Order: sequence, then C-alpha cells, then structure tokens
Amino acid sequence: MRENTGDRSEREHAHRPSKKEREANERKLARKAHADKVRERVLQQRRRDYETGVSTPRRDAEDLRRAIAQARSRQNRRAADPRTPHELPTERLTDVELALIEKNLLDELEATSSQIEIDGDAGAPVEEEQFAQTSQEVEDETAERADDSATVARVPMERRVIVVRPPTGWPQILLAALETAFFSWALIAAVALVSFLVNASNPWMMEADWNSAISVGSDFWAMSYGASVKIAGASYRLIPLGLTVLHVVLARAGLARVNTASWRGSALFIPAYLVVVLVSAAFNKTSASLLQLILGSVCVATVAWVWSLKSQELDIASKPGVGPYLRGFNDGVIGFVGLFLVGIVTGLVGIVAGWNRVKGIAELLNASVLDSVIIWSTQALYLPNVAGWAASWLMGPGFYTASDTIVTPSRADVAAIPAIPILGGIPQTAVGIWVVLIPITLGILLGVAAVKWRQEEDLADHLVHASMYVLTVLVLVAVWMGLSVGSLGVARMGILGPRLVYAVAFAALEVGISAALVYSLAHPFFLAKYAQAGADMSRVTRSAAKKISRKKNADLANPELDATEEVEPKNQTETGQPQEQNDQPAPSSQMENSEADLDEEVPGGQNATK
Repeated sequence: MRENTGDRSEREHAHRPSKKEREANERKLARKAHADKVRERVLQQRRRDYETGVSTPRRDAEDLRRAIAQARSRQNRRAADPRTPHELPTERLTDVELALIEKNLLDELEATSSQIEIDGDAGAPVEEEQFAQTSQEVEDETAERADDSATVARVPMERRVIVVRPPTGWPQILLAALETAFFSWALIAAVALVSFLVNASNPWMMEADWNSAISVGSDFWAMSYGASVKIAGASYRLIPLGLTVLHVVLARAGLARVNTASWRGSALFIPAYLVVVLVSAAFNKTSASLLQLILGSVCVATVAWVWSLKSQELDIASKPGVGPYLRGFNDGVIGFVGLFLVGIVTGLVGIVAGWNRVKGIAELLNASVLDSVIIWSTQALYLPNVAGWAASWLMGPGFYTASDTIVTPSRADVAAIPAIPILGGIPQTAVGIWVVLIPITLGILLGVAAVKWRQEEDLADHLVHASMYVLTVLVLVAVWMGLSVGSLGVARMGILGPRLVYAVAFAALEVGISAALVYSLAHPFFLAKYAQAGADMSRVTRSAAKKISRKKNADLANPELDATEEVEPKNQTETGQPQEQNDQPAPSSQMENSEADLDEEVPGGQNATK
C-alpha cells in the first residue's frame, strides 16, 4: 500500500530538530571531542610512563574536592552579586574540573596496570588484548561522563557590569527643585494677579483677563533668567538681577536641606530644576526665548549647586599648588563685592540727589497706593542693575540712556528717557573726572589688605595669587555688566546700560591691576631689592654731598687767591722783576712770605716803593 505523501512530510517535519536541539547537539559533540582529547592525552602519557617503568602517584582526592568546592563557591558569589563579572553558561569547565577528569582517568589506568602486572605470566597477545579491552571501557566511561558534566572550554571574558541607580536622597533633590523653581514663578504670578484685580475696573483693561495677567507675570519671570521677550514684534530684555539673585538664594536654601551621600548625587538638582522651569513656562504660554530660558535656568541651578558644595567634600585647599589660586579667587570675589557696594551707594546717592525728578516721573504715572507699592517693589529688583550703571559711570566709561545718549563723569547728554521713576536719578550735569579716584582708591586699599592678611611666602605663588585676583575681578565684572545691559524695543531704546567693553577694561585696570601691583610689589623679595637700592642711593648721595662740600670750600678760598693775584702783577710792574707763576694757587701763608721776600729784595722796602 502506497504511503500518503502528506503524512510522510508531516512526520518528517515533526522529527526535524529545532534550532535549540541542533545547538544542544553541537555542544554535546564539542564536549565529546574535548573529552576525547583529554582521554587521548592522558592515555599517551600513561603508556609512556608504563613503558619506561615510571609510576605516576595518585593525586590527593581531598585537595581536589576542596579546590572544586572553592571554585563553585566563587561562581555562586559571582552569580549572587550582579556587579561582579561572571562567566557565560558555556564556560563552566574550569581547570579544577579538568584536573578531576585526569585524576579519574589516572586512577582507572593504575588499577588497570596493577591487574596487568598480576596477570603478567600470560602471553603478550593476552596482555595486549586485556589492555585494549580495558582502555576501551575507560574511553566509553570517560565519554559518558564528559557528556553528562563537561562543557566546551573557553577563555573567561571579564565583562564590566554598570549598575545605574539613583543617588541617595533623590526624592529630596527633586522636591527641592520643584519647590524653589515653582515658588519663584508663583510669587511673580501672584503679584501680577493682584495688580490685575486692582486695575480690572479700568476701561483700558477691558480686554485683559486672568490668562493675560499670568502671561505678563510669566514673561517678567522669564526675563529674570536672561530670556528676551517679544511683544508686538519688538524684543525686550532688561534682566531684573535682584530676582535672579533671589532664584539663586532659594535654590541654595533648597539644596541645604537635602542629605546626599556625595556632591555628585546632588548634581541631579540641575536637570530637575531645568525641567520644572520648562514645564512652568510651557503651561503659562510665555513668549520668552526658549534657548535663553534654558541657558539661564541651567546657570542659576549650577551657581546654587556650586554654592551648596561643602569644602570638606571636595577638599580642594589640601591639594598641592591649589592654595594660591583659591586665595586669589576669594580675594577677587571680595574685590567684586567691594566694587558692587561702591556702585550701589553711588546709585542711591544719585537717586537722592535727583529725588525731585524721580518724584515727578512717579506722579505722571497717576498710580494708586497699591500700584505704587508694586512699581517700587519692581524697581527694587533692578537695584543690582542700577549699581552696575553707577559703577560704570564712576570708573569713567559711563552708560547709555539711549543709543545716541551717553552719560559720563565729564559728559551728560540730556535727552528723553522712559517713564521709569528710578531713571530720574541720572546725572544732568558733568561732575568731573576726579570721581575715577574712588575705584582706584578701592583697589589700593584691597591691595594693602591683601598684603596684610594674604601674603604668600613664595614669589611664584605670590604672583599667581595676584594674577588670579585680576582674572576673577575681570570675569565677575564682565558678567555683571553684561547682565546689566538691556533693551526696550528698537531704535533709540535698543540699548540701555553700561558701555560693556570699556567698563570691564577700566574695572580690571582701576580695581584689579592697582590692587595686584600693590600686593605684588610688597613681597619680601621686592622689599629686599628696595632696601638694597636705597642703600646704593644713600651711598651715592653721600658721595655727591662730599664732592659738593669740597667744592664749596674751594670756592670760599678763591677770593683771597684772586686778591693775591691782583697784587702780584702790580709788584711786577713797579719793580720790573718778573716772578714765576705756578699753575696751582698758593696758600695765603706762602703769599705773605713771598711778599716779605719781595720787600727785602727791593731797596728801601715799602718806603722805597712809595
């Protein structure tokens, strides 16, 4: 009966091995081949030893069992700890297991050789037959044992396992970022809503609603991160640095309450803060520049994070060669703070001096009491900007009140200004360039203070300290002046604030280099040079004084010599006897003796002459 073709194909398909079965068969064949190699190597060695009469001692079974137990315990530990590199499943045949296989083979071969020695009286063919039969049995048993236990031997490959886990205290870090970023936005949004409620009855505010008020507050909040805001096609950017400083202080306070295992773990605050800022900006439909908002929020979070780091965690001061740089940086921060205080005092003095103009601009706004509180509170957030403008004016470069108007100590361009009360403190007349002496004096005082409390013993460290101070002042002033520059639209109001390049250069010169020179030149090395130069100068001065004294004494003796020289020509004329003249003037006593001799030679002496 003919077999059905379909049934046969189904049976063949059913008996066809799968991929896993084929791989298992391949591994089985590989293990068998490896066991054959081990068996052949052991048998060859055993035959050579048997022919030469050398007996191989039996290995200690206890040592082998102990080694196998230790190897398996290490494998179990590696399997329990995911961070420890482990072997692949196909790499289970260790050297200890290979040694165990060889031991079993040798034990069996020794037993075989003993049996052969007992039956040594039999003929050679019988001996060879028994040896071959025993060897075949050993090979069969070894192959079966290898199929059951051994696997393909491979070189263990150490793999690095990277375990990613959140840092300790990460919920506190996320909560701190959420609180600080959201609170700063909520504060500004609340002020904007209160202002809207107060002026909601104004006919000019009929088109405004809650969303508009929150959007305006969000734009002002985004400006505090350095982002420019577009309104009616025009770009506005005037950063309230007071609010920016408030962001940093709040973030620092939030990080102070976080307990983390390391300073690296607390760095999670930076991306978390950025995410909260972006979510707040997205939900409130702000018109601020997204890229500038991201950059500003990252800078704020980074400054707060660096401020929160503890010195004992980083331990920078203990590293060799870092001390002068760190002390120079600290002194640079002190110098910047000193310049900031001088600038803010100058700005307040200008506001007080121009209070009548400030008050007049405020009256033009016709604001209510609550509106006035909001206006002056908002202007208070710009006090760091006012300090930057005043410092630039005090150092000489001045600042822009419009694109075509510059105010400096020696120049005051009077032009129209925005209706902002605080701008009434802008000087209306030229004061004089003498005000530049104030920042120069500040730099000299800082240098003297550094000489007293921050002096380095080594000259190289001393100069590094001074250079780091100048660099720190330069960078901090550049950031301050750059953030103080703004714009209120286009045309004339396209630029407001300090003259950036000139202000930074003059600050580095008047506050930085002046203090650095005083500090550098006060090192003991230079003081010794000054003392040596002073001693040399004193010696030269004394020598010159002696020469001048001798010259004066010679000048005092010259009148008597002149009178003697006048008498001698007369005597020569009357007596007619010439006298020898010496090149050097004779003393007065010699002149008197010569006159007496002359009287003796002339008959009658003076009477005869008469």
